[in-house]
Amino acid sequence: LPERPARATAIVQLAAATAPLRGLLDPQGQVAWVEGDPRKRRVDQLAVTPRDLAGIFRERLFQRQVPVILTSATLATEGDFSWAQAAFGLDKPLRCLADSPFDYAQQARLYVAADLPDPSRDPEAFYLAAQERLAELAEALGGRGLALFTARRRTKAAQQALAARLRTPVFAQAGDAAAALGQLQGAEAGLLLGSAYWTGVDVPGLNLVALVKLPFPAPDPLVAAQEQAAKARGEDPFEAVLLPSMLLKLRQGAGRLIRRETDRGIIAILDPRAASRSYAERITASLPEELTTVASVAEAAAFVRG
Repeated sequence: LPERPARATAIVQLAAATAPLRGLLDPQGQVAWVEGDPRKRRVDQLAVTPRDLAGIFRERLFQRQVPVILTSATLATEGDFSWAQAAFGLDKPLRCLADSPFDYAQQARLYVAADLPDPSRDPEAFYLAAQERLAELAEALGGRGLALFTARRRTKAAQQALAARLRTPVFAQAGDAAAALGQLQGAEAGLLLGSAYWTGVDVPGLNLVALVKLPFPAPDPLVAAQEQAAKARGEDPFEAVLLPSMLLKLRQGAGRLIRRETDRGIIAILDPRAASRSYAERITASLPEELTTVASVAEAAAFVRG
């Protein structure tokens, strides 16, 4: 074909458009799904992604004999890099786990609402009780707080209930998550609710970060494919896929609280499974080891007041 820019662009666009179709020819190596509106029986797009990224990283990056540094506050789970090593296809990396620069023993406490209903058994009862406990915490602590939800649709109902009770403003993630975050940053006191703030959020001066529900991954084609792969390897999908993912996101959410040496506050887990299930100790092990617990809202308030 003649070298015309318009034709070259069209060829690139055509190659991108047909990539998902080519992926369907490799069901062992690719995960494919459709997205759209099932109520209207409408398909908007076909999506495809590799089942395993480890081989791609190994071939295109780690085997090229150039130094590579991977750094993150949450690459290790419970002090162990095994999960990240497997995900990225790393064979024998040099590892370094640095301690937090913050004094969690003096700056923070952990509160677990062990008495609330189990969300896996009665979600509606849990969310009503969680709203009530969140209001108690916000009233007792004052200042600015962040409540992390796992489903955005739950934030609107919670905002209405909390706004009717609290004297301080209650903000909620809407179309623009950054706008709601800016409202909290500009307020002397208030509570922000949302599902988009588990990572990448830096709000100095918070005295409450509430993890409303344990952030297990939502069912989707990628998670289903990872669970199938774990079963094929003879592993328990919960232990191999769901639990490590939850612990990673839990650490990320808890990390929103202490951002400066002057910060002081409470990490509150409102999901009672954090105290009652067999993985409760692993949740504790995933958080800073200096972090001690308080047993009640009154104890949490007393700590924040010093």
